[in-house]
Amino acid sequence: MRSKHFPYLTKLHKQFYIDKKKRVTEEILNKLNPLGIAVWYMDDGCFIYRDNFMILCTDCYTLEEQKMIVSWFKKRYDIQWKIIQNTRHYNGKHYPYYRLQCCDIKFIDLIKDYIHPTLIYK
Repeated sequence: MRSKHFPYLTKLHKQFYIDKKKRVTEEILNKLNPLGIAVWYMDDGCFIYRDNFMILCTDCYTLEEQKMIVSWFKKRYDIQWKIIQNTRHYNGKHYPYYRLQCCDIKFIDLIKDYIHPTLIYK
């Protein structure tokens, strides 16, 4: 995203996109507080009621970035996430991707005060 009127958005874009790919760094993660994590979850997360766990759709990140996110949550909040590998099928080929899964009630406790009422179902 670029805008002459909002140079701050251009600055943010440069932090998140390297070589036209979305990236996450420990520097970015360290800027997150519980409100920021709740916004991330409301945008890219969901709760799987049948199996009683949460998912963060971190498909665009590399396996190394996924590991960094898992480590960051453990160090910062003592919340355990695990990396789940899935496969996309496209044009007869299989493409692996990763998502994060969590069964730790501490994650819900961390973000519950910030979840918008219309997104409680997530």
